[in-house]
Amino acid sequence: MRPFALFTSIIALSGFYMEGLYVRLRGLGHTRMHLVARRWGRRILRWPGVQVSVEGEHHIPAGLPCLFVANHVSYSDTPILMGHLPVDFRFLAKESLFKMPIIGTHLRHGGHVGVVRDDPRAAVQSLNSAARILKDQKTSVVIFAEGTRSHGEGMREFRSGAAHLAIQAQVPVVPVAIMGSAQALPKNYLSLQRSRVRVMIGAPVSAEGLARRDRDSFTARLQAAVAALIPPPG
Repeated sequence: MRPFALFTSIIALSGFYMEGLYVRLRGLGHTRMHLVARRWGRRILRWPGVQVSVEGEHHIPAGLPCLFVANHVSYSDTPILMGHLPVDFRFLAKESLFKMPIIGTHLRHGGHVGVVRDDPRAAVQSLNSAARILKDQKTSVVIFAEGTRSHGEGMREFRSGAAHLAIQAQVPVVPVAIMGSAQALPKNYLSLQRSRVRVMIGAPVSAEGLARRDRDSFTARLQAAVAALIPPPG
């Protein structure tokens, strides 16, 4: 672990916390909080030398709320998407992240939605909250469909929550593939490392006309859409 990388990460997170606190105290709203997170997400990545390239932005439907479904490799996926996905959005994330210092504070006050995975009733309530963000607030939502990090060991099977949410809200689903984030924040590391990350955005997948009975088959379609964005090894 490089001491300089850890030092710059601490400085970046401290600045992020202070600016987020200002936005909260002034009551400037979730969209302003997202702009703060986007700016600091870029800084948190740039200072240790994490270079992020984004391809396929033209696939994002203009003026429409979308459900972005991404693979999940490491904790660095959060600042990567926060800093480089070019839309206002809210995360649908596991509840334990909301208990983390600084990051959890932002998630709570930024309008993001926590999910308790081992409580089916609470999970359904979280999906309902995310559906209201999509339908009523007209704001996009991002979900890591695997439910947990793969640490670069191959994409895990998608959970059905993304398909459930897309069918409930009847919004287009935009597949997102994150590659290289396992090197940006390797397993058991506390600081970001110099690396290159690639984010691929694919063509939207329609949920129009689908019902709850289609959830399993739609989950498979979404996983295939994300997997198709990842080049084969070598």
